[in-house]
Amino acid sequence: NNQESILSDYYQKNISNYMSKEARSLKYVLINKENYQNSFVPTDNEIFEYYNNNKDLFLKNETRSFLQFNFKTLKEAEKIKNKIKNIVTYNDILLFAENEKIKFNIFDDLNKNEILEEISTSLFSLKINDQSPIIKSPVAYHLVVLQNIKPSRQLLLEEVKKEISNNISE
Repeated sequence: NNQESILSDYYQKNISNYMSKEARSLKYVLINKENYQNSFVPTDNEIFEYYNNNKDLFLKNETRSFLQFNFKTLKEAEKIKNKIKNIVTYNDILLFAENEKIKFNIFDDLNKNEILEEISTSLFSLKINDQSPIIKSPVAYHLVVLQNIKPSRQLLLEEVKKEISNNISE
């Protein structure tokens, strides 16, 4: 035990004598991927396999097109809601808004994740030409009128073939 203690003390006092300078050698090769891209073009069979093994990547979500009015106050929203509540179609509401110079936004083909949650919850429960109730969000009060619905669908291989080829090549 005493020898162990003497050796440990000696080692601790002379530790700097046991260290060596660390050195590394580094080499690298710069490769321009464009020089090799043609070597990695996938076959039709590889593209087909990738598509079949990853179909969930090629599912296009339902999208909706709509007209949106934005208001600073609930009173402003109620005023316009009362004016348009008996107008039946999207096009008639659009025409009314243009004639009355009421500001609005038109959104085309947005999915549920591309819209504020408060608005999307109401919007995705509407039928074509339906008007939403007044929607309160952190930024304003809103009214939306649904123009069109594109249901979700599986994209065809031909629609995504180039994208898959690029992904595999990359």
